Amino acid sequence: MNSLEKRFMGKGTVVNGHLRGWSILCSECPTTRVITGHGKHSLAPKGIIRKLRMEGWYLDGNPRNDLCPECNRKPIKSALDTSKKAVADMMAPMVGTEHKVHFSELKAIAATLDPQQAKELILVLRERIPKRPRVEKPAEPEPQSDVDYEQWLRELE
Repeated sequence: MNSLEKRFMGKGTVVNGHLRGWSILCSECPTTRVITGHGKHSLAPKGIIRKLRMEGWYLDGNPRNDLCPECNRKPIKSALDTSKKAVADMMAPMVGTEHKVHFSELKAIAATLDPQQAKELILVLRERIPKRPRVEKPAEPEPQSDVDYEQWLRELE
């Protein structure tokens, strides 16, 4: 019998005045779940554990580590940046024709180049960048003569 099952040994506590059961508290939020048995009897430890896990609870031998379904689904913030970088590295394309090199390895090698080699690499990469097509600006239309305006100007003279 493991430490988790030992937590649920016995009759539990009296809940609602007459039912026996177990109260589980989330260690991250105020969520509480009460599991009751039938009549005066408590459920078996394996039944309690199975029922809570089916609902999404994380149970540990230590009640201070129990998590409700909502808190159990939250990602661990400390691992988010590492996992995002790992996924980005996995999705990076492979480079090369004969000898495939992972793009992240190519970047690491480029970081170690001396300045002259870096300049040469930049020139090669600039040649690989496709040139943007030149967009011709439409010609501005000729101003149309305004007969009334021209007549008004002549009257002013």
